[in-house]
Formats: sequence, structure tokens, C-alpha cells
Amino acid sequence: MKASAKARADRMRETVAAVAFRNAGLRKGLRGAAFLVCWGLASEAIEGPMNMHRYVGYWGTSTATAYREFEAFRLAFPGEATPTRLWSVIRDQVPARDRIEAVAQGCSAVLS
Repeated sequence: MKASAKARADRMRETVAAVAFRNAGLRKGLRGAAFLVCWGLASEAIEGPMNMHRYVGYWGTSTATAYREFEAFRLAFPGEATPTRLWSVIRDQVPARDRIEAVAQGCSAVLS
């Protein structure tokens, strides 16, 4: 395997957290990765396409807080316009127990 192909394969195996931390640092990377999961959970619970208005309504957070969380996501994953695509990739890696706990507590508690 060529060096560039090996490097590309190694990058593909990076965890979401590792990518987020590398791009945004520990604190904002963690907030960005958590926002990704919260967005995914909300998108599964509501009907229709997900957007920030629906995210705010579902989680009962303020618009300002939601946009701060979204900004952390954008820093952590600069090539992604929204968390939708990444959520479809990682959804099955988030244990059902954690999904239920996040919904029960509300994502704002998880992000704090």
C-alpha cells in the first residue's frame, strides 16, 4: 500500500471524537460531537427535515444556545453543513441506552 493510501485509510478510521478534538480542541470538540448526536436524536424523533428551528423546539433550548452549539459543530467538522450526513454514518455506534438517556435528560444537560 502506498504511503498516501495508508494515510488516507488511517484517517478514515479516526473516531468522531478524535476528528472533533483535532479540529476544535477538547472543549469545543466535545460540544460539537455532542451537538451531532443531539441533532441526530431529534431528527429521528420528528417528522420531516431537520433544521435549527425544529432542533430548538424539540430540545427546548434557546436559539442562542443552539447556535453556539452549532458553531462548535462547524468548528469540529468544518466540511459539514449540518450534522445529518455524519449522524447517518455513526448512528448505529451510539448505544441505544445512551440515546434514551440523552432524550430523557434533554440534550442541553448532556452538552453542559
